[in-house]
Amino acid sequence: MTVPAGVFPTGTPNLLASGTLQTLNSALAVSTDTLGTIGASLTGTNTGATVIFEGTINGTTWDAIKVYPLIAGSAGVTSVSAAGDFEFNCAAFKQIRARLSVAGAGSFSVTLNGTAAIKHVGVKNGNAVDLQMTDASSASVPGRIALTVGTPATAGRSFCAICSVAGNVSVTFADGSVGIYPLTAGVPNVFPFQVTEVNTSGTTATATYENWK
Repeated sequence: MTVPAGVFPTGTPNLLASGTLQTLNSALAVSTDTLGTIGASLTGTNTGATVIFEGTINGTTWDAIKVYPLIAGSAGVTSVSAAGDFEFNCAAFKQIRARLSVAGAGSFSVTLNGTAAIKHVGVKNGNAVDLQMTDASSASVPGRIALTVGTPATAGRSFCAICSVAGNVSVTFADGSVGIYPLTAGVPNVFPFQVTEVNTSGTTATATYENWK
């Protein structure tokens, strides 16, 4: 079923639609003209079932939408297998829908609530648990990886050189590029680098090297 949004000026009641998802590919769709955000509520028990949320720009091709559980700190998901409440932005689409992509034993009741307001604002390709994040720059380091000069290693979150004789260190980054940097003796030299190797060529300092996870 499809519920047209029509004219939706600011200050009018939200658009509300409801339906049942029981058989394979059963769906509830709403037109998103003037809407910014959709709230979705799934109730009921449908063991083994999967619901996905999709949007269409051209009215023909449907693309998966990442939705956000209304639980503090929850990451976005692209499929749902249990009852719950979710939200997502819809402004880019002509229509959105909740569709039963895998049928189960039972049914879900689904309610879609459309509003002109925008709630969850994301950044394209930005994860960090979809911006409900911890500042990694100030977080404690859970572990380290000892590096041997001239031997490839797994990159960490940052790179540390504990230097006894000052000089330069040559490192290969995770993208394959190479950089040479001066090191100071007597203090930890910490860089926000993802290093995969301390290179023999170009390294003149005497130091112990570590990748911090």
